[in-house]
Amino acid sequence: MPDSQTRIAGALYAVFPRAVSPATLAEYGIDANPAQAQRLTRELLSLSLFWARGAVEVVLPPKDVARILDTLRARVAESWDVELGLAGQDRTAYFAEQEERGRTYQAIIKKGGEPIAVVSEAAALLVHEGVVRPEDRGKVLALLTDLTPVDELGEVIQEIEEGS
Repeated sequence: MPDSQTRIAGALYAVFPRAVSPATLAEYGIDANPAQAQRLTRELLSLSLFWARGAVEVVLPPKDVARILDTLRARVAESWDVELGLAGQDRTAYFAEQEERGRTYQAIIKKGGEPIAVVSEAAALLVHEGVVRPEDRGKVLALLTDLTPVDELGEVIQEIEEGS
């Protein structure tokens, strides 16, 4: 499993969005400073990790899921400063925050919420934390919906299933 866990984690990470650029923000009509852009990147990363976890849980046994997620988190940590543009951000605090976000998102799904409800919660959190203005909530919702790789993660998992 070690080679396949690295391969699977790599395939999942490959579809994750990278640092949110000023040009991308401008496409959505979002005016954000560098700290806000980093926070948006972190939320996209949290959503991506949440959906990646859910995807691998569907097709793999729990011990394999844990190993793949550990490998995936290690890959994120390696990419933190440059690819993800999160230099200066505390990785340890982020991963604790991400786990909490995952529990919040999982509760939405368990109550029958659709993926858009999860993304809506993420956008609401960003407004609540003052990362974006309340009037930009819809723009942030569109950005998160468009850039969270739900379909792509599903394709990776389908390839894993077909290769089993």
